[in-house]
Amino acid sequence: MASAAGLGVGLPALDPLAPAMGRDVLAWARVLRDGGPRTQPGKPETVRNYVAAVAPALAAWSDRYAHLREVTRDDVVAYLDTLRGRPRTMATTALRSLFSWAKRTNLIFGNPTGRIRCPRRENPIWQPLPPDQVAASIAAATTVQARLFLALAAIHAARPGQIRALHLDDVDLPGRRITLGGNSRPLDDLTHRLLLEWLTYRHRRPAPARQRREHAAPRAAQPRLDPEPARTARDP
Repeated sequence: MASAAGLGVGLPALDPLAPAMGRDVLAWARVLRDGGPRTQPGKPETVRNYVAAVAPALAAWSDRYAHLREVTRDDVVAYLDTLRGRPRTMATTALRSLFSWAKRTNLIFGNPTGRIRCPRRENPIWQPLPPDQVAASIAAATTVQARLFLALAAIHAARPGQIRALHLDDVDLPGRRITLGGNSRPLDDLTHRLLLEWLTYRHRRPAPARQRREHAAPRAAQPRLDPEPARTARDP
């Protein structure tokens, strides 16, 4: 029986598998952990997740088959049809990794996952923040910059890097347009008002001491007395 204890990554027990199948799965897990000629070493949690994703399918197939090469495409599809969402995606990825490795090492004749693609991941539906979190964010925005940044993030979905890269040329106040990340979008009334407040604040903010010294008027020239001419030897 193959044992996963030597890998040191907390793998599920491989004892229920057929001996030859368990031996091959253990060798695949070692390659995932240590890397190979064409693969980089993986993280322990990746190895653990991959083996855990294929373990139920392999346990079911071990009741009928002794080797990985006996598994067919119909077996893989039938197992994946029992899963939904993230478990299905993880199982598809792990099974493709296992059988691709087995095909490269000539343990199987054909890859049963060759034409099976990972299911397309649906975009999550973002839920709005609870009212108390919205109120806390508004209460924390006590400066002109913070209020403007909060509006850009909440109304225009601007990322921190896009806000930091924003230039005056990206804002068209008369035309009510703003460009974020290369995309021009309408400028709402709230953001328009906050931009005006920020520009007014920047205009009225006192300049730093060094800048004031550089732009200060030069001092008036002080009158200087011409040096007394050197006396000659004939002077009394």
